[in-house]
Amino acid sequence: MLPTSRYTRSTHSCSVQSTDWLECILRCSEDNNCVSYHFDMVKGICGLNSFGLSASFSSCDSERLVYSEGVVFQQLRKEKNQVQCLSEKTCAPELNQAGGESCKAQVLRTSCKEIRDKGESHGDGEYTIKTPESTEILVYCDMTTDGGGWTLVKKTVLTSKTPNTLIVLSTNWRSISQYDDPKLVIQPAALKELRNRLGFNQMRWFCYKKSVNRKVHIMTKATASGESVIRYFSESPPVPAKACISFQLLPDDTSELARNCDGWGGPDNFDEWGRRDRSGETRVQYDVIRWQKNGISVNHFSMYPGQYLCDDGALSITSVNDTWAYYVR
Repeated sequence: MLPTSRYTRSTHSCSVQSTDWLECILRCSEDNNCVSYHFDMVKGICGLNSFGLSASFSSCDSERLVYSEGVVFQQLRKEKNQVQCLSEKTCAPELNQAGGESCKAQVLRTSCKEIRDKGESHGDGEYTIKTPESTEILVYCDMTTDGGGWTLVKKTVLTSKTPNTLIVLSTNWRSISQYDDPKLVIQPAALKELRNRLGFNQMRWFCYKKSVNRKVHIMTKATASGESVIRYFSESPPVPAKACISFQLLPDDTSELARNCDGWGGPDNFDEWGRRDRSGETRVQYDVIRWQKNGISVNHFSMYPGQYLCDDGALSITSVNDTWAYYVR
């Protein structure tokens, strides 16, 4: 099948970063489980698919493809063990007949964690999940860190030394599909709705700045103290959450922040997440952590437009590829 300007709707694909179309073809051809691929020439993302289309390209197949300029789809192998719908349309084996007329997509999972738990992970990348009310949404899953199963809520990678200062506040949980939009600021209401759908009980934060050369990488514990942190960031009005008993360091954390949690908070309350005088609708990303290092200087974790801080203070230098992210599981 020749390349087309389409991509597949199906969930069971492995998304890998690749700036070269030929590399994407080679990755698929060398993987015996890869039947087809789609390559996004703008984002440089290569999707390796374990499914394909029938030779006759039926209407059942057409439902599995979406037209998208700049994305190419190509099937390299015939899909194994294709079966028949009652309407005599050919579908992949993981598809089921629905009402005798069309084919229904395979079972979608409700979170990155469920994908991991079901043994259906294909590594870090984008997956489609379905919420309890049957809403489908594209999310990014980290299937590596601490056993995987993390759903990315927000990620900012600076593309300029003078980073974005524009702000778009969002109370919509579906905003996680725009996880790499630098303008987007997730509000507590959105995080609460996301939790109602994904049922997560942990949060994780990461940042790295070249000028600081230290990483913040911590996650909440799956305990009552960790639960209080999630409630602080998602419930209104917020109830202050204790810091030191609520989280643990990931192996690559090299920060001063994580090792001085007894000084978090302020200016008058300590050993707490955030800060009481900035616990409004932007607290999910603004001054997530504040540590009064001494009587004068303050270190922060903040991924708010115009306030990109990572184990440093307000006068710090930003660089291209400085990174912030937070996840739920």
